[in-house]
Amino acid sequence: MTYRYLDASRKSDPHSLPDVEVFHAARDLQGDVIQTAGHPNVHEMNGLEQGWFFAFGQPGCLWDGDPEGPYADADAAMAGAREAGGFCEHGHDLDDRHPCNDCAVERADAMGDRLRDEGL
Repeated sequence: MTYRYLDASRKSDPHSLPDVEVFHAARDLQGDVIQTAGHPNVHEMNGLEQGWFFAFGQPGCLWDGDPEGPYADADAAMAGAREAGGFCEHGHDLDDRHPCNDCAVERADAMGDRLRDEGL
């Protein structure tokens, strides 16, 4: 289990805490999430939906809601958390009118590729 920051700019603030937990777990037949950290037979949990989940909340506190998942890996779970939290894949606020520099470069590159492919 690891806590991470949705907003990458908060990482450098010594007074901020991470706000999302990413962890490996399984979902039982009733839909409840069972954390699998330390489970001796995690690969033998037949019939359970396994994968990576995320949950919003502060370290040492209860989650703000139910965990979301499963995802294929921890990075995919974090991407899902950023999307659900309103942040781009780079950890910056989503704002279509003012994307982060990395998103703007990716969008410009994609637009250039599309124009080139269409022969414009």
